[in-house]
Amino acid sequence: MFGLSGAEVVRFALNGPEPDGAQFLAVFQAGGAKYEQMLVNSIGPVELWVLSTTLVDTALRNRVTQRLGFSEGLRRLVKVFPRGSAAQEFERRKDERLRCGESDGRAGGGRRH
Repeated sequence: MFGLSGAEVVRFALNGPEPDGAQFLAVFQAGGAKYEQMLVNSIGPVELWVLSTTLVDTALRNRVTQRLGFSEGLRRLVKVFPRGSAAQEFERRKDERLRCGESDGRAGGGRRH
């Protein structure tokens, strides 16, 4: 559709924003030649939280911003998780619950019942 030679790279390598930045494919036309280059756009922790599409981060962001408002919610998320994701903490807590004997289905939930 776009005539990119690196279509497979885009399909499998561009996975959205990460703590080190968001990868993108830049296509330049210069001197009659076409150039394709993978680049990284470094973004801050607020942008990482806003752009995150992981299930864990999206659910947490939605819950926090609904309770505190968008700006205050993001400010607090950044303060607690400055790398733009709560995924590692979620996994740590899930592993702890599994070690304590909870079933796998309950251990992945957000709350203890």
